[in-house]
Amino acid sequence: MKFAHAEHNESLCDHLLENLKWNDWVMTTAFYSALHYVEDRLFPLELDGDTYEDFDEYYLERQKHKDFSSNKHQSRINLIFRKLKYAHQAYKFLFEACYSARYQSYIVDEPTAKQAKIKLLVVKSYCNPPVTPKAST
Repeated sequence: MKFAHAEHNESLCDHLLENLKWNDWVMTTAFYSALHYVEDRLFPLELDGDTYEDFDEYYLERQKHKDFSSNKHQSRINLIFRKLKYAHQAYKFLFEACYSARYQSYIVDEPTAKQAKIKLLVVKSYCNPPVTPKAST
């Protein structure tokens, strides 16, 4: 389900990027696509002897630990660093760019919008399930 949601957001991101009119929404759709790709890849998650079916369950349970971040986005970024290290930098770029586009300035230039799509593809490449070769008959 999360993977399909990620693809849906990525499709809109691509459409918006082609038009180069709503670059702030390119950033937003790229980030939320990445978020869903990451969650699809990570969950269900086995960690420290516990199993979490989704991020919300993980977040609520782990919030009980005093060293755990109270911010959901930062908690997700920390988890990505721990479990999907190679996707971490690209994901963090998308989070920060989306936050800026949504809450600081909706004005996003074309190169930054295109960079968001590249970063999304980086995240996606680490989140796609591995392809299992078919047995020859």
